[in-house]
Amino acid sequence: MAGGPAGVLGGDNARPTSARLSGLATRARWALLVERLWRAATPALIVGALFLIVAWLGLWAGLPPVGRIAGVVLFALALAAALWPIARVARPNAQETIARIDADSALAHRPAATATDRLALGIGDPDSRLLWELHQKRAAAALQKARAAQPHAN
Repeated sequence: MAGGPAGVLGGDNARPTSARLSGLATRARWALLVERLWRAATPALIVGALFLIVAWLGLWAGLPPVGRIAGVVLFALALAAALWPIARVARPNAQETIARIDADSALAHRPAATATDRLALGIGDPDSRLLWELHQKRAAAALQKARAAQPHAN
């Protein structure tokens, strides 16, 4: 991509793009973020579930007070360690967002990426410009069929 998706996603060299692509980019960005947060939160949820299992089975009752304190401290440390990946979750960047739209849409020729591209060579050549404009129009038409799927649970 010569220009990159900055125009769609608010970059420095923003150029006018369709509201359709902007809406798709917002949904794709949120889906990617939810997937990343879910993966990062899974260990913390498991630690919490294990703590509840121990509590509901009454396993704490069989321990002396020092053992209960040690158990709670160990669970607290395990939870803190399990929460650390959530703090390190990276927000999806523009390329990931556009790639997600193209992947979810399963349309030929990556219309979302094409809509954010710029003509790199042949700017002065009228034939190149005409061909590029035709390519952009076809991508815009295909973009009307594009979609951004909901987050995947895997």
